[in-house]
Amino acid sequence: MAFVESKLFGIRTALGLQWSCGMAKQETEGLFEGEIGRAIEMIKPGNGVRIIGAAGSGKSTVIAELVTRLERFGHTPRVINALRTQRNIPLAAIDALELATRPGRTRVVHLANALSAQLAAQHQPVIMIDDIQYVDQHSLAVLEDVLRRTDCPLVTSAPASTPLGQDHLALLARRSEAVIRLHPLSDSETSSLARRTLGNPLTRAAAARLVSASEGNPKLVVRIVQAAVLAGQLSLNGKEWKMTSDSLSNEHMAGTLEEMQSELSPEQVVALLPKPDTAPTANPAGVRLTPREVELSALAGEMTNWEIAEYLEISVRTVENHISNALRKTGTTSRAVLCELVRKTAGRGR
Repeated sequence: MAFVESKLFGIRTALGLQWSCGMAKQETEGLFEGEIGRAIEMIKPGNGVRIIGAAGSGKSTVIAELVTRLERFGHTPRVINALRTQRNIPLAAIDALELATRPGRTRVVHLANALSAQLAAQHQPVIMIDDIQYVDQHSLAVLEDVLRRTDCPLVTSAPASTPLGQDHLALLARRSEAVIRLHPLSDSETSSLARRTLGNPLTRAAAARLVSASEGNPKLVVRIVQAAVLAGQLSLNGKEWKMTSDSLSNEHMAGTLEEMQSELSPEQVVALLPKPDTAPTANPAGVRLTPREVELSALAGEMTNWEIAEYLEISVRTVENHISNALRKTGTTSRAVLCELVRKTAGRGR
């Protein structure tokens, strides 16, 4: 695979590979000062905080900055960065804390004892969980036991649109908490973030198109302009970046969309996907989908199979089968497109 040397990003970028998950600190510096300040004011007296927002809205950035600020103020953050790929692995989240336990003592009560003892020995400890929706059930049991024994504040991040499971809600209920919502960037903030990312401002027309495509989502702002430069859709004209085409969708956005698809709206995903040479021929209005296939297809663009299964209290295999059948019947290969087609058909009174 060919590599492109990019002084713009300061890295060697492999074309077609996914972008890194986080946003550079210098790109987002100053964007979340108000939210971070409110969170710290809640944590100081021992309250919990939940940071919520859409995919790419900056939740992980806020958590990371809170860790830095809390350490500066004398707190001891214990951080769990929960991963989607490990959400069904027992104790995966707790294992990340590398608790010191005796050989063979790996049951929930043993791990809760070890973590509680560590917190008691640390100065102003704070438990921090990024993406709490991905914490496995066994780790949730450990954490709930620890919160029952201690008065340690709990700081979490979670998506605004995806419902949390009962075990996750039970853990959050252990602490009074303030919910801090990350709102979309304003038009001026979007343009400013693009300028920090690229080093030069966008033209007025390019900035307007970026605002429309990103809907003020910080991660999308960064990824869209980076991908547009790689695809030749943005070109530096003097001191401004100018659009060279009518679209900001391209193949370099595929990794970002796959990463964020479960929390983006179908409209956002469809708008940012590369446009096919011909329109899809599938039309759900002429296809007989079962009521269950319609129900699950309408959720498929915004939620993963695991999240749908948890939300509807059915098995993941059942979800997989129904969505696979719907994709086959409609002749589509994209969950986002399937979701869009089903919703439009329902809106016409199918």
